[in-house]
Amino acid sequence: MTALSRYVLPLCVGLIMVPLARFGRKRYTRTWWKAGAATLFAAAVCFFSYEWLSTRWTCSYNHQPVVIGSEFMPGREEWTKTNGRFFECHDWIMAHGGKVEDIWTKSSIDRRCANLSALYIVSLPIAALAMICILQAIYCNSRKN
Repeated sequence: MTALSRYVLPLCVGLIMVPLARFGRKRYTRTWWKAGAATLFAAAVCFFSYEWLSTRWTCSYNHQPVVIGSEFMPGREEWTKTNGRFFECHDWIMAHGGKVEDIWTKSSIDRRCANLSALYIVSLPIAALAMICILQAIYCNSRKN
């Protein structure tokens, strides 16, 4: 868990406390159920998007994942075309001593890092909101009119 997500999660829970108190009657059961289903779906999409992108956008270097870029540095594209059929991304990184900035542009690496971080940080609060919405639906359904 990143340091930022430790603050985002309690803030999201705090934001939903007012709607929980205000819409706690039996007639809101279906609304809470729909909100729970929607946020659960969104959490699953964020999680699996993060997992899929992290496998596509990282390579291993010294048994550690390293984010790779999408745009080659000038001159490296020709090198990868001539040598690329024999190399995979971890071989390219090894050939450059672990300096991914020598292979891909820093802006493309930073963009991918930001996208992965955003997906990771957003997944946890959305999953927490899904759980809260589903619990509220159960609570509203158990109340008497």
